[in-house]
Amino acid sequence: MNYTKSGRFPYNPRADEELDKLGDYGKNSHKVIGQEFDNVIIPMDTNFHYYERTITDEAKGKSNTYKMLGISDSYYPLDKMLYQNLTRTRVRLEIVVIENYDLFTEICDLLNVI
Repeated sequence: MNYTKSGRFPYNPRADEELDKLGDYGKNSHKVIGQEFDNVIIPMDTNFHYYERTITDEAKGKSNTYKMLGISDSYYPLDKMLYQNLTRTRVRLEIVVIENYDLFTEICDLLNVI
């Protein structure tokens, strides 16, 4: 599924977003609201990255560091659209990582832990 892109208007300050450079294949997130699919392919590019965040439990005085999925600044909330696309999958999910080796290695590391 594609992410919803910026609208095409005569004057559109968001027209050059990275998200808008992805091809238009299949359906986008807004066109499939309430639907599920047996097979879903989700593209992830340079709009996605991992970062570390430390959370301290003040009651226990203990800190833990977690890796969090971050997104680029976009008009549409990419993290929410990713979640929406993931939850549309009934049987088979394929994530295609485009020009983002760091994200690819992080996802591979997650799969090796499972």
